[in-house]
Amino acid sequence: MKKIKIISFVVVLLMLFPLQILTACSKNADNTQGNANNTTQQDNSQSGASSETTTESKMLPNVPDNLDLNGFNFRILYELSQGGDWGVRGIDAEQETGDVINDATYARNAYVTDKYDFKIDGITCQVYNLPASTVKKTVQAGSDEYDAIIIREKELPSLIISNCLVNFNTVPGLNFDGPWWDKSIMNQMSIAGKQFAAFGDYIICANDALRIMMFNKKMLQDNGLEDPYALVKNGAWTLDKFYNMSKDAAADLNGDGKMDTNDRYGLLMQRGSSVCFSFGAGETLTSKDAGDLPVLTTGSERSILVFQKIWNVLGTPNLVIYDSAFPNTWADLQVAFENNQGLFFGEVLQLAERMRASETDFGILPFPKYDESQENYYAFGDSNCMNDIIIPSTNQNLEQTGQILEILSAESYYTLRPAYYDKSLNGKYVRDEESSAMLDIVLSNKLISLDDMFGWGMYSAIQNALTSKSSDFASVIDKYTNKVQTSIDKTVSIFQSLQ
Repeated sequence: MKKIKIISFVVVLLMLFPLQILTACSKNADNTQGNANNTTQQDNSQSGASSETTTESKMLPNVPDNLDLNGFNFRILYELSQGGDWGVRGIDAEQETGDVINDATYARNAYVTDKYDFKIDGITCQVYNLPASTVKKTVQAGSDEYDAIIIREKELPSLIISNCLVNFNTVPGLNFDGPWWDKSIMNQMSIAGKQFAAFGDYIICANDALRIMMFNKKMLQDNGLEDPYALVKNGAWTLDKFYNMSKDAAADLNGDGKMDTNDRYGLLMQRGSSVCFSFGAGETLTSKDAGDLPVLTTGSERSILVFQKIWNVLGTPNLVIYDSAFPNTWADLQVAFENNQGLFFGEVLQLAERMRASETDFGILPFPKYDESQENYYAFGDSNCMNDIIIPSTNQNLEQTGQILEILSAESYYTLRPAYYDKSLNGKYVRDEESSAMLDIVLSNKLISLDDMFGWGMYSAIQNALTSKSSDFASVIDKYTNKVQTSIDKTVSIFQSLQ
């Protein structure tokens, strides 16, 4: 592992970060100061704000105004993103480089470490996908090595079950009512009122993991198809519309009489992402009861209809080609899309960044709804890609850790968030204003899956069934229901036994 230390000092960043508030945030959320009255206070000294920004009222973190952390060294472990690879951005920065995420990170850290007198010790794990075993080994050895860690959701269950994590609801100095915390994701992650992970603007780049539907503008125009942006805005971007637009896009480009990786399809997609259509259609497999306990919802009449329709779409001959057909799987899918071999491409939002240099003109959409009666579009983030903040149970400085996470998250709302949304996604990666509007929709209704995270079994069963030769979903659900329910009950019992 490599340690990167930031020396605390005052920086005035001569660049205005526009304050773009996403629709996912509560615009009227109260913010209780450490000793005050649910009000916002003027603070024009914030990093990234110009002297002209004098009328904006800045919400302050839930810490005392005069908080002095006396040089506290905040140690945070994370998987570093390098060269466009998957990982975590926006945590640490040694200097300004011209990259908007890096420079917003640098400005934020310099401002808050000077104002509250603490240091940030960013510790990067030099392996792809920081494993739970690394954290567990440290915690079970009783080593207070890290104050906080950023880790992928799929690693959480092992750490929770092993009692290696702190319940965020017991951490002083945090105010999850602040708009810099993603309450929707956190509410989806909690069980029995226990919150062992946090998500918000401090790790806003984790939104790269959300699934989107890209489309090839030239192919759309050449085939005289409807404007998908208008369909989304009118609430008419449905599975039926997606099917009608994509079913006739296939073509044997090389004329060899067979369809393979050299030809064109309606949809390019990773096989393991087919279940994203289910979440886009509002079928989340589980929900929560009044006691914040997970409830298995798969098996309703609507869910069967949704799964059947998705299966019918994906099972249409030559409509879709999966990553497994290519030598380099997901990487080759991107190449195929750039070579105009797919009308639609279901991938993570980070693909927009990877496609920046591509000459292929593309647009961004949410996954389609089931039908027009469905109220919202949804964007799913799987546990293999989404990252969260955790606090190891060996932490001996919970108050300082809570205060610093609150401070960093609050300042990220004014620096990292606009850098990510306005200057990176909208300023560099998307190709048109319509896609920017689509991003608002994608980021407004985010879904994760406890079944996916904990491996209860229904998520994988439905995923496999959607790409199988059989469409008997009622039998699949009936086969797995008891087993899944037993797994849910076991997880609930463990949560109820934890502090």
